[in-house]
Amino acid sequence: AGVVGVRIMQDQSTVRGLGHFEQDGERLTGFVVVWGLEPNSTHAVHFHGPESRCGMDADPVAVHPDLTADGDGVAYTEVDIAAEPRLLGGGYYYNVHEGPSSEAVNPEIACGNIEP
Repeated sequence: AGVVGVRIMQDQSTVRGLGHFEQDGERLTGFVVVWGLEPNSTHAVHFHGPESRCGMDADPVAVHPDLTADGDGVAYTEVDIAAEPRLLGGGYYYNVHEGPSSEAVNPEIACGNIEP
């Protein structure tokens, strides 16, 4: 079992956030809060890897439902998903995309490296 805190940010963006994740086998739980988003906007979020970090283009390996910002541009969600058992061991990253998961072209607007 592992516990990791993740700082979510990007130099060119005002979007910032924090993630707190705990893993027990293939069960990943925790929460994410992201601020600086457009009010009432929706954003796809993914864990990517392995052997990668922010700035690389790795395949998504775990997903939870899209984040939805409130009227102040703050999104909060609790996470409870199945995931690669070593996801919190490092070499993965978590990112927030510009729009909802239904959009085919969806640039990243913030990212956080997962480091034990």
